[in-house]
Amino acid sequence: MADDAAIAVAEWRAIVERDEEAFNRWFARCEDRLRRSLRSFAASVDVEAVVQETGFQIWQRDAARITPDGTPNFLLRWACIVARRQAINIAKRHRRSIPLEPDAEGIALTAETRADPFLRTRIRQCVEQLPEQSRKTIEARIRDDGQHSDRELATANGFRFDTFRQNLARGRRALLECLLTFGIRIGAHPMVDRERTMLIEEATTAWRPRTPDQQILEHPAWADLDAAGRTAAFMETLAMRGLEAALDPDGYSTTVRSVAAVIARR
Repeated sequence: MADDAAIAVAEWRAIVERDEEAFNRWFARCEDRLRRSLRSFAASVDVEAVVQETGFQIWQRDAARITPDGTPNFLLRWACIVARRQAINIAKRHRRSIPLEPDAEGIALTAETRADPFLRTRIRQCVEQLPEQSRKTIEARIRDDGQHSDRELATANGFRFDTFRQNLARGRRALLECLLTFGIRIGAHPMVDRERTMLIEEATTAWRPRTPDQQILEHPAWADLDAAGRTAAFMETLAMRGLEAALDPDGYSTTVRSVAAVIARR
């Protein structure tokens, strides 16, 4: 435990001293747990936007504001506090419901994708077996690192917007079904009507609109969903970020790479 705490302090010190790679490694390791801590807000706030904004705040100023307490996860615990405060403020501003207590423990854990080479191999095999158009859209979104909207990606890759979204939805379903043939289950939302399915698919991207000063805003597709659709989008995002990290050579999801890109531009 003492060694783990010392490693955590060294990592925190590197982040405070503006080591971008140290931050990226920390954020990649903690992103899933940070996101899960906001499960109770899934229908009230765009959790993807809150996770990205929290990561950016930790890098920009919050890491330097805390003092290590001798435990390994002190920075993650602080990030969860920052994220929850953000979520509450957003919910209040939009007059949405505010949960009394976090319920991250209520989420069934899926396979740990970031550190499992066998699982990474299976995911890559399934991606390679996808129909060409579905594979092209999924790979386009992953390579983009959350820098452009799906509408922009559709245009850049020669698709109509609705066709791009349909290819994403079909590809994701085929990918999850392929993984099931290997005995790997990664949660998927139940079948719903077509328009809701397309909105959910669009909301799972790491891309979020930003103000000129880089403040992250909620995704328009997320705002158009009802409470059940927003919760489904949250669960789908959990699954997809793990898959993305498994396919990335550094174990980074598109959320991590989106925040890293903003930091690199500053």
